[in-house]
Amino acid sequence: MTEYERLIDICDTMTKMCRLQACGFCKYKLLKPHCVCEAIADTMLKNGVIVPPVRVGDVVYIVCNVDNKTVIEEASVEEVSTKRIWTDEVDYDLEEIGKTVFLSREEAEKALAERNGKE
Repeated sequence: MTEYERLIDICDTMTKMCRLQACGFCKYKLLKPHCVCEAIADTMLKNGVIVPPVRVGDVVYIVCNVDNKTVIEEASVEEVSTKRIWTDEVDYDLEEIGKTVFLSREEAEKALAERNGKE
């Protein structure tokens, strides 16, 4: 899911909540919810909002050394900020995603194979 799609998803959730709790005076009440969400997402991205690539509860895959052997470990994301993620035991800079932290097992396996080929 792209940053744009995630923002639309977040905004869609917000507008659904708004409709459920609507006072009847919302200026977006008569618009299609998705159109409102797209406008909000566009505005947020244009104004520098940072959308981390993971959410709390997501699973990430970490390529690491255990007992002198490079392995892939699975970890649950416990906290997210605009610069870091915290997993079960360790925290990582978002810059590590795609280097040592991966969003899918396939990506981690590919990186591990490339590392093993270079060693």
